[in-house]
Amino acid sequence: KLLQTDMRSLLNTDEKFEFSEEHAKYVIYNLLCAVNFMHSANIIHRDIKPANILINDSAKLGFPTLEWPDLYPRM
Repeated sequence: KLLQTDMRSLLNTDEKFEFSEEHAKYVIYNLLCAVNFMHSANIIHRDIKPANILINDSAKLGFPTLEWPDLYPRM
């Protein structure tokens, strides 16, 4: 069972963990929706990487609290 963690920690764990194709589609779709939402608010996240993508035991995704250095307004 997954606890609140980031994608990097999840993928680099010593425990055997595999995404099914459906699970991978779900995660990627939700990540793209989150980025699209930020872009619709004219916000670009400058550091999207596995360590900055949070995931919980329900496979819900999120980003850590964003602060000014992490954000660039779109021009």
